[in-house]
Amino acid sequence: MAVAYTNAEGRQQVLDDLASALDQVDLALDGVSGAYELLDDAAARRVEDQLFRPSQSASAQLRRTRSSSLPATTCRAMPASASLRTQRQATPDR
Repeated sequence: MAVAYTNAEGRQQVLDDLASALDQVDLALDGVSGAYELLDDAAARRVEDQLFRPSQSASAQLRRTRSSSLPATTCRAMPASASLRTQRQATPDR
């Protein structure tokens, strides 16, 4: 049995899925950022290159896709993008 749905319902489902994916990527970014602080410099560079940058890129792409699909007033602001290395250099403990 086929279930019919409207374009609006389909669009809303896609937007809901985008929001869920963005939440997942942001959670991953938080985890990578926390782990980064515990690593030596060589391992931290690898984490930034192999995990943080691709995750940050995915987050930016999801945000662009979502913001082009919604009125500007419904999109949450994107946090300032800084590399993990920049964040680490700004931390006085290192």
